[in-house]
Amino acid sequence: MTSQGIVQRIDGPRPDTVVLSLYRRDGEDAQKHLLVATPRGVFRAERRPSGLAADAFVQRLRKLLGRSEVFLERRGNHWRLRFETREHSARLTFESGSPVLRDAHGKPLAGRHRLPATDTDDAHWIPAEPSEHALEEADPRQSIDARIRAELKRLRRTLSKVHADVARAADAPAIRHEAELILSHLHAYEPGASHLDVQDWEADASPSAESSAQGPTARRLAIDPRVGARALAQALFHRAGRFERSVLHGERRRAELDARVAVLEGLLADRTLDADEVEGRAGLRQRARGTRNSDGPRRAYRRFETEDGAILVGRGAADNDTLTLRVARPHDLWLHARNLRGAHVVVPLDRGADCAPRRLADAAMLAAHFSEAKDDAIVDVLYTDRRHVRKPRGSAPGSVRVERDKTLAVRMDRERLRYLITRER
Repeated sequence: MTSQGIVQRIDGPRPDTVVLSLYRRDGEDAQKHLLVATPRGVFRAERRPSGLAADAFVQRLRKLLGRSEVFLERRGNHWRLRFETREHSARLTFESGSPVLRDAHGKPLAGRHRLPATDTDDAHWIPAEPSEHALEEADPRQSIDARIRAELKRLRRTLSKVHADVARAADAPAIRHEAELILSHLHAYEPGASHLDVQDWEADASPSAESSAQGPTARRLAIDPRVGARALAQALFHRAGRFERSVLHGERRRAELDARVAVLEGLLADRTLDADEVEGRAGLRQRARGTRNSDGPRRAYRRFETEDGAILVGRGAADNDTLTLRVARPHDLWLHARNLRGAHVVVPLDRGADCAPRRLADAAMLAAHFSEAKDDAIVDVLYTDRRHVRKPRGSAPGSVRVERDKTLAVRMDRERLRYLITRER
């Protein structure tokens, strides 16, 4: 009897479906494939069908059948999968349309419903081969509906962020006022201090004469000694401006997202349309999770090829750590927008070589663009050798400590930036 392969994974995307991820040795090569078992038969599939999360029944199958060898048997229009391990033999079939696992003696091992104690019908089963038809042929809208649900989840997540950005705009005046207080009291700040004492004339302001006669309110503002008072004030001004700009764009963006959600929800509920019509009206695109090269796995960074050489830009917080700590060499140049969240940028250099001025400007512009300040006209970007960047123990992903850094004020050139974006490889 021909073995179908060894079980690597078991899924149950629907109550009447069991999906087996198998591999089989063919000489020195390992072939991987999927078997989809339904009451109608066993099919080969190109990709794993999506659907329900693993319930207790599927978890039980995984525990009992992991690493077992699979054989397919058929008798007339009925079929079953037989699983062989060193410890036991079991068979999977369908009873009243529901998958059931029994041992070699007919005793039930797993099922979603109460099962008869024995099943002794075990004669005249012959080896068989699965059909080449994929599961999607039986339910052509399953795949597109799953993509619509995933898109709706993403849109709702984006909507929640837009709502949060608009709501934070109310904090902008207080943040701007705190930045102004810091700048007006810079003469009283001692470098390295963790606080700054200020006199606030606008705290609890009231038009009454009694309140005006009370004078200013003494306040103590927290200052990060590693950042300093002036840099903190600049960061607060930037944050206030970003919050204020969010009001201008938030309402328009919210209306666009609401309209998009309404369209997708309508398509999901309309069962009169076929899969092609739904996909055409939904306007979905396959969203790849990162970039995969034909000869390697997903990279943690984006690569931009300029006239002077390559520039590497991290994709996210965890990817920033990978780029800085594992990809970059000690003598490479490292850049980041000062006091802002953003991507780590690395300029690969030969040992002992200096970075060309135009390449440094391009890298700084990319660091500014892939940060919170991408809409600002001028952005401060710090740069240093990678050897001066440290990862504190227990710090958040993407968080680093920088020493011996310099600052470059980048004036954003939109034409040059558009050119750099087209140079991504």
